Amino acid sequence: MRVQKKAALMTLLIIAAVMAAGCAGSNQAYTAPPESLTIQDAAKIDLNSSELGKLTKTRIDQISDVSFLNSGEGFEIQYRYLSTVITVKIVKFASPEKAVQFWNAWTQTVEASEKVAIENGVSVVAFDRQPYTVRAWKKGSWFTYVGVPLEVSNSRELRDQVKDYVNYRYSQL
Repeated sequence: MRVQKKAALMTLLIIAAVMAAGCAGSNQAYTAPPESLTIQDAAKIDLNSSELGKLTKTRIDQISDVSFLNSGEGFEIQYRYLSTVITVKIVKFASPEKAVQFWNAWTQTVEASEKVAIENGVSVVAFDRQPYTVRAWKKGSWFTYVGVPLEVSNSRELRDQVKDYVNYRYSQL
C-alpha cells in the first residue's frame, strides 16, 4: 500500500513538472491549431490533467451574443477545477477574413476593443466582464476564448495558466 501511494505521488509530481516546464507563467506564445485541422479535431484538445477534469463539450454558434453561424464552427468545452467551471471556446472560421470580422464585432460587443493587442501577429485581449475574467485570441482562421469565474480568488492567474496550457496543447497538434 505504501509503495502505491509513493508511486501515485511521484506520478502527480511528474505531471506537475511537465505542465510547469511546458507552460510556466504566461510565457507560452499564443498559437492556434494548424489551418488544415478541422474544428472537430481541434475540439478534441485534451486539457485533462491532475487539476482539470473535462465536464462537457457543446457545439456553439455564437459567443457573447455575436453569431458566427454562417462563417464558422465552434465548440464550448467546460472543465472542472476544484469546484469551479472553466470555459474554453474554440472556433474555426471559413477564412481569416471571417475571423477578423467576428473578432472586430465581438471585441466591440464585450467593450474590449480598446484593450486589443497584437503579440507576434496574434490578436489578443484580456478583460473582466461578470461573471468571468476572459483571455481570448485570434490567429488566422482560429479564435480561442478562456473564461474563469471572477469569484475564484486567483481568477486572472488561473485564466492565464489555462491559456498557457491551451497554447501548449495547440503546439502539440
